[in-house]
Amino acid sequence: MSFLYNLCSSSSGNATFIGSQAEGFFIDMGTGVRTVFRFLKDARIDKKAIQGIFITHEHSDHVKGLSTLLKYLPVPVYATRGTLLALYEKGILHNGNRMIPLNGPADIGRFIVTPYATSHDAAESVCYQIQEKNGATAAVCTDLGYVSEEIEAMLSECSTVMLESNHDREMLRNGPYPYFLKKRILSDSGHLSNAQAAQTIQKLTQGNLRQLLLAHLSEHNNLPSLALQSSLSAVGEHPCEVYVLPKWGEGRRFFL
Repeated sequence: MSFLYNLCSSSSGNATFIGSQAEGFFIDMGTGVRTVFRFLKDARIDKKAIQGIFITHEHSDHVKGLSTLLKYLPVPVYATRGTLLALYEKGILHNGNRMIPLNGPADIGRFIVTPYATSHDAAESVCYQIQEKNGATAAVCTDLGYVSEEIEAMLSECSTVMLESNHDREMLRNGPYPYFLKKRILSDSGHLSNAQAAQTIQKLTQGNLRQLLLAHLSEHNNLPSLALQSSLSAVGEHPCEVYVLPKWGEGRRFFL
């Protein structure tokens, strides 16, 4: 049975595994090799079962472990052309790495992974919909300043949604960040607030939503209790499990 396992989720690092013990892939690689290999060992997943790494964008909290991991696990890296070029220019990817540019759905094992453009301030950032062939549909959707109509329609098809709930607006406005950084985060190319996430979640209750995973919480401008309260209010009576992803994975698998 396929599952989603989040290795880490915060402004410090982001990485998610999707698959089974037989095969799977990562979305983003913002953590170290030791963390990845410890997860694979604990989950009893052979390194040969990993078929690729999908990258959402080139910011360090999503790719800082990528270059080192590829030395031990030389799998293909999937991303948009803009993101691959940015990673190459940063020296994170090299000519010896297998780079697969995405301009539509990618067929990988028992899954079809489709990128959707996001509004984040990166070269060519995306979020991903993951469809298991003859199975469930999930999404990993973080680092976006707003939810476009296209992304909202995509998310409504998914039974499992990992969605950014980055900050509480008042905590951010009254917090220690400099003005330029606050302005960036609050902009349409920044991050989703709890309130923005809740607005989207309320609409998703009209779709197939069964599991909601709140992700990429700010360590300085949010609290798990605030994100959870906001999302639960949006979910209302809809039969849906809501979970706040911690900074580091705690061994919980979300079965698709």
